[in-house]
Amino acid sequence: MNDRLVLNEIDYALDILRDIVEVKRSKNLGYAPTIHKWITVKTGARVALWGQVTGHPERIEQDVMTSPLFYIDPEAGYARTRSRWYWLGKPLRDENDQSHEAMVFGPDSVEVPLEEAISDTRMIPSLLLIQVEILGDEHRSERVREIQKQWLK
Repeated sequence: MNDRLVLNEIDYALDILRDIVEVKRSKNLGYAPTIHKWITVKTGARVALWGQVTGHPERIEQDVMTSPLFYIDPEAGYARTRSRWYWLGKPLRDENDQSHEAMVFGPDSVEVPLEEAISDTRMIPSLLLIQVEILGDEHRSERVREIQKQWLK
């Protein structure tokens, strides 16, 4: 992958992280589709949501697996994926129900506990900072550090 493409992806991720910080502060995510009967799913190292979507701008009204998850706050009732915000409807599983078998979605996608998904998304700014520092980009490193200061507030 060439450096310009990597930098574009880093800038896109930074924009998403800044958006998350702003929504956490303002509590206003504007219009967003709702995902019902949702679970968290891991494909390789990426976490996503799977569930029934209503109100999607592309008129998708079916079961979907979202783009990679960047942030999820079940108490606030919303999540941010790579492509958009979602309101969280009722989850598929009761948070205290540990008696079920994990759902499997093909050879490399499996349901994971919500706590694992939350933990994975909380690491995104740190992982992004490592990537930026490997590239030696001090300007972007500083931007990530500023986001990190606000990330877990």
